[in-house]
Amino acid sequence: MFILDSCQGLNIAFLLRIIKYIIKIIKFAVPIVLLLLCVIDFTKAVTAEDEKKMADAKRNSLRRVIYAVIVFLVPTFISLIFKLVPEPTAGSDFVGFKTAIKCYESIK
Repeated sequence: MFILDSCQGLNIAFLLRIIKYIIKIIKFAVPIVLLLLCVIDFTKAVTAEDEKKMADAKRNSLRRVIYAVIVFLVPTFISLIFKLVPEPTAGSDFVGFKTAIKCYESIK
């Protein structure tokens, strides 16, 4: 039997609620941190009046934007993959997995 057979088993609902909360915090914090780091980098580059530092700031900012997009897309891709999992047949190990996915999606 799969350990995640229901939302009640081993306080799974509580754990999934914490995971959802952490994901929301990350999705909120990433753009703020990205903006702050880019502003700091460009401020340092402009005050130094150095073209090399300006190019480095542009490169670092682009890299950070790519990382931020990845942070946003990973949960989306995982949700998409979970939704593509077919409905299991009775007695299959997927029964518990699909139930856990439904449990995760139902938690507010």
